[in-house]
Amino acid sequence: MSPALNPFYWMAGLYACAGLLAAALTGLGTLPGAAGSLGLSWLRVHLITVGVVTQIVFGTLPGVLARRLGVPQGPGHRRGLEWLLLNLGFALLLVGKPAGDRLWATLGAVLVLAAVAVLLQGLLQTWRRSGQPTGPGLRLYLTAPWFLLTGITLAVALFWNWPAPGGRDGILEAHIHANVWGFVSLMFAGTLLNWFPHLVGRPLAAPGWAGPTYWLLTVGAAILVAAPWLGIMPLMVGGLLPFAAGTLALVVNLLLTARAAGRWPPAAAHILLAYGWVFAPALFAPLLLLAGGTMDPARVQVVAVQGLINGWVLGVAMGAAPAVLGGHGPAAEAAAGPAPEPVPAAGPGSWLSVWALNLGVALIWVGILVSPAVQAWCTGAGYAAITMAWVPFVRAVWRSLSRA
Repeated sequence: MSPALNPFYWMAGLYACAGLLAAALTGLGTLPGAAGSLGLSWLRVHLITVGVVTQIVFGTLPGVLARRLGVPQGPGHRRGLEWLLLNLGFALLLVGKPAGDRLWATLGAVLVLAAVAVLLQGLLQTWRRSGQPTGPGLRLYLTAPWFLLTGITLAVALFWNWPAPGGRDGILEAHIHANVWGFVSLMFAGTLLNWFPHLVGRPLAAPGWAGPTYWLLTVGAAILVAAPWLGIMPLMVGGLLPFAAGTLALVVNLLLTARAAGRWPPAAAHILLAYGWVFAPALFAPLLLLAGGTMDPARVQVVAVQGLINGWVLGVAMGAAPAVLGGHGPAAEAAAGPAPEPVPAAGPGSWLSVWALNLGVALIWVGILVSPAVQAWCTGAGYAAITMAWVPFVRAVWRSLSRA
C-alpha cells in the first residue's frame, strides 16, 4: 500500500504535528516569566510512543511480514478494525488520563489492547500460513507486541490500583519497562536489523549476531518487567546485563555496517546517536552521586524518562520513519538476502534534526545539574532545540504522505 493511502501513516503524521506543538509549548512554558509547566509530560511521551511509533508499526508490520514470508496479507476489514480500535482507544486515553477520569482512560486502554490483540492474531496467522521458520529480525516483530499487551494491562492496573508485590511504584515501573524496553526496543531492533543496511547500501557486517541480539534483548526485557512488579529490585541486575549486552551488540553491528559502507547519511547518524541516550543514565549517575542530596529524585526521574523518549525513541523514529515511509526498504531478510541497493549519497533524514535533537536532550540533562534558575533556561532552550528537530521530520513525513 502506498504511504499516501495508509490511514495509520496519516495518523502518525497528525501525531507528529501534535508532538511538534507539544515540544514548542513545553519550551515556552518552562522559560522564566512564562506560564510555567503545562503538564505535558505524559502527553509528550505518549504522542511519540502510541502516537507516532505505534501508528507506523501498525501501518507497516503486517505488510512487511507477509512480503517476507511470501504469503498474502490479511483481509482489509481486519486492518480497518485495527485502525478504529487503536485510534478511538488513544483518543479516549488522551481525554481520560490527563483529566483523571479512570473510566474513560480504562476504556481507551482496553480498546488499544484489543487493537494490539487483533494485530498480533493477524501476524501469527500470516506466519502459520507460510509454514516457514522466522529469522531473528521477524522473530523480534512477533515478540514485541506481547510486551505491549503487558504494558497496557499494567496501565489498567495503575488506573484501578490493583495489588502487586512491588506496590503501585512497581506496577508503574513495570509498565514503563514493558512499553519501552520490551515493545519499543524489540520493534526497533527488528526494524534496524532489516532496514539499516538499506540506509547505508551494504549488508549487515555481522549477520550472525542477530540471533543472540534477539535472545539477550527479550530475556533482559522480560526480567526488567518482572523485577519491579515482584518488588525484587536486585533482580533488575539480572535483566540489565543481558539487555545492555543485546543493545550493545545491535549498536556495534550497525556501526560496523556503516563503517564498512563508508557513508553516514543523516538517518543513520540519527539512529546511532539515539542509542547513546539509552546509556545516558549510567553516564550521568556519577555526577548525580557527586551532587549528594541536592537533587530532587522526582525531577531526576522526569528528566530521565523525557531524555530517553526524546533522545532514543524520537531519535530512532526520526532516523527510520522517513526511510520506511519513503520506500528505502528491504525485499528480503537482511541477514540472508541479497546486498541492498545503494541509496542516494545524502540519504533520507535531516542533519538539522540530528544536531538540534541531540543538543536539546543534552541541555535537558544538564538542567538537573545546575541551579533552579539556570535549570529553567536549560530546559526551555532544550525544548526549543527539540522543536527545531521536529520541523524537518514533520515536513518529511507529510512529503511522503502527499506522494501519490
